[in-house]
Amino acid sequence: IDDEEDAASLLPRPPVVTVMGHVDHGKTSLLDALRAADAAGGEAGGITQHIGAFVVNLSNGGELTFLDTPGHAAFSAMRQRGAKCTDVAVLVCAADDGVMPQTREAAAHIQAANCRYVVAITKCDAPGADPSRVRDELIAAGIPLEQSGGDVQCVDVSAVSGQGMEDLEMALFLEAEAMNLRAPRTCDGAGVVLEARKDPSRGAVVTGLLRRGRLEVGACVVAGAQY
Repeated sequence: IDDEEDAASLLPRPPVVTVMGHVDHGKTSLLDALRAADAAGGEAGGITQHIGAFVVNLSNGGELTFLDTPGHAAFSAMRQRGAKCTDVAVLVCAADDGVMPQTREAAAHIQAANCRYVVAITKCDAPGADPSRVRDELIAAGIPLEQSGGDVQCVDVSAVSGQGMEDLEMALFLEAEAMNLRAPRTCDGAGVVLEARKDPSRGAVVTGLLRRGRLEVGACVVAGAQY
């Protein structure tokens, strides 16, 4: 692949956003509110078991490409792979629960990937919700929120009522805008495989993320030594 790009061929691209955090802190519900689909209803026990990748068209006309990574401890390695192809991450923490071990683990993955991120305090309308306490816990866990003089934006949201969703969209766009994300659109496609599985009727099936160029139906796809 030729890494030298003609500047004229580079066009703006949507940011790739990964949602990460502790199990049952409302990650998939948050995405459901953005894409108006009940993804959690089709998962075993309401817990995401695979990396999902999809594009969300926002109310302001923009686009975000989301990777929905699992929050359960058993899928730590899968989540880490998701963070490594991310432009902006959303660290989710529930207002009625606070910072948990997997919250710290997710934050460590994001920081190790040198990735920009935004904190979303979810379930702000739940009984016992205390966003202020959660902010203090996040700061104590080493997350540099803006209120403590850091550079990480923090937004209070509720997937049920829709509270703060536009603020979260704007926070993600501000992060992406600062990065000036661009990619060629007309060259051969190149990207990353997020996960692969054997389908009984279709054979090898992959979920992939295209980072540049275009992929046509019928094209030959190579991933490492496989094709």
